[in-house]
Amino acid sequence: MFTLKDFSVTRHEAKLTNGTRVVLFERPGTPVAISAAFIAGSRFDPPGKEGLAHFLEHMLLAGTKNFPTKDKLAAYIEDLGGITSASTGHLALRVEVAVGDPIDVPSAIKVLSEEIINPLFNEKAIETERGAILRELASSKESPTKVLSRLAYRLIYQKTVEDHDTLGSEESIKSITKDDILNFYKEHLNASSLAIVVSGGVDLAKLTEILEKELPVASGSRPEFSANLPIFREKITDFSYFKGSNLNVEFDFRTVHHTHPDSRSLSILGSILGGGRTSALAKKLRYEKGLVYGVSARNGGFIDGGDFGISTHASKDNLQEVMDIIVTELKRMKDTGPTAEELQLVKNRLIKSKKMSMQTSGSWVDWHEYRTLYYPDSVWTIEDYFKEVSSVTSEEVREVASKYLTNNNWYLTITGDVDEAFLQSIKISL
Repeated sequence: MFTLKDFSVTRHEAKLTNGTRVVLFERPGTPVAISAAFIAGSRFDPPGKEGLAHFLEHMLLAGTKNFPTKDKLAAYIEDLGGITSASTGHLALRVEVAVGDPIDVPSAIKVLSEEIINPLFNEKAIETERGAILRELASSKESPTKVLSRLAYRLIYQKTVEDHDTLGSEESIKSITKDDILNFYKEHLNASSLAIVVSGGVDLAKLTEILEKELPVASGSRPEFSANLPIFREKITDFSYFKGSNLNVEFDFRTVHHTHPDSRSLSILGSILGGGRTSALAKKLRYEKGLVYGVSARNGGFIDGGDFGISTHASKDNLQEVMDIIVTELKRMKDTGPTAEELQLVKNRLIKSKKMSMQTSGSWVDWHEYRTLYYPDSVWTIEDYFKEVSSVTSEEVREVASKYLTNNNWYLTITGDVDEAFLQSIKISL
């Protein structure tokens, strides 16, 4: 069991006068990573304007009051050996900056402030970014794995606020106006929906002093979330993608939100089935049969939903055999649970590999950002993660497998040269 002291990390927390929560993982003498995360992801896109949150993300880095073009902004931070970036997910929009030398933290926060407080939103930049987004969208449609992931997500969360792509569609991107972007910016990028997570060699008092001065984000309302998103199970058919004999496959189940008591056991189940070279499905599908090149499994949870998924690929001729082996392993988990050896190996791998992966300031920000943003009244760190992983039992894994891996809860997504008759020929019985 590792503690924050084992990583030479001290956790601090503060609240700015505008109500923004700031969490610092102090790591003396190390590079500094800063993330400003807003509850402003693509689920908040208005109908017909899908892709708006992502469009706004592009515009935040497309020119500011003191850095009117993208290259001037980049030159300023790169001259410090630093980087800045932004990203949009279904729930959050993030703006990030990092510098190698802690002495440059004021300059890093200046960049962050420019991007969040002083974006220009000029018409020329909007049209330039519109073109870039359309190219990004076109590129994503040429990747079988990206298409698979996108279609699977829409299938699982159909008819909910999650039922559209973060990138939007060609039609919706072309319809977005400057006013749409400005309205979304004013409504969603506010202090109540913001959390700032920092890691590296910076002092909390100095950090909050700079943030108070440079990042006066306006107040606003924080979105409310339901306990769980509703579940719908209508079939979605789209035969427009990817011809060829190879099929990309995702086999999914709706599960529970990130902090539900079953979530950690489901994550352990995913690691046992498809979390590495020693996983149960890697052994059966790859090493014993040679039916696939790779297979993975994971449990993904967020504030009001979750899904457990197995991803692999197969030829049309052997897909049924691949699915039969997957189903057999799922039944084993439901009937008896994992062996003691399987469970202990996964626990050891998850805990000890985490120490290796948590050696950068960016990793500390990434690991703790979600809980900091969505659960402002709780304190959760990597120490809690280690305790949760260590406490999971084989019986708990068996129970969650029995509870969620059922015949009335699965979704199958396939990209490749298939038709309705082929789909009907695949038999799955859990």
